[in-house]
Amino acid sequence: MTTNRILQRFSNRGLVDFDTTLEASYQDYRHQKLTHVIPRTASITSAVLVIFALSDLIALPEHLAFNCALMRLLINVPLVLGCSLAVQCQLRRGYFELLFALAYLSVGWVTTYIIYLTELSNFPRPREGFLLVLILGYFLLQMRLRIVCLLCGITSLSYLSMLYSLDKPALDLGYAVFFVFSFNFAGLASVYLQDHILC
Repeated sequence: MTTNRILQRFSNRGLVDFDTTLEASYQDYRHQKLTHVIPRTASITSAVLVIFALSDLIALPEHLAFNCALMRLLINVPLVLGCSLAVQCQLRRGYFELLFALAYLSVGWVTTYIIYLTELSNFPRPREGFLLVLILGYFLLQMRLRIVCLLCGITSLSYLSMLYSLDKPALDLGYAVFFVFSFNFAGLASVYLQDHILC
């Protein structure tokens, strides 16, 4: 079934409120908007990651501090700044979105792994750091709805799988599931409404 037929079926059910011939132009507009926002967003995100790395060095036990800080500085920061460089080099949209997705996933997975390491060492960091990752996904990335859902979904499942592997009490795990799914629902609704209003 072609994309046009799928969109036509959605349109017949009242789920698409705009002419499907406008889709390409609308996606070009979104991409242009994204490229204007990325340099500033990448700078702010990198600065926050550096602050987190410094907090790791200061607050974490010695056997964790250096490795956790290095993961943020050598994995997350270069990928995030690479997105800003990709804008300057006018990288094709498909490659740019792939790099953007990798940068976001790296931030989510490193955050999840650091929480995992600190939980194993009985020196847990606040798990609300994961909230910042979801905020970044839903409210700052400004990517297409299905891409945002995929990235935040993968990151959320990784986080919940990590907590499950730690054999946390049922109440603790239930709180985490409620927290993650509630925030994902709120973020998804926000992105959908933004798309609907722009259309």
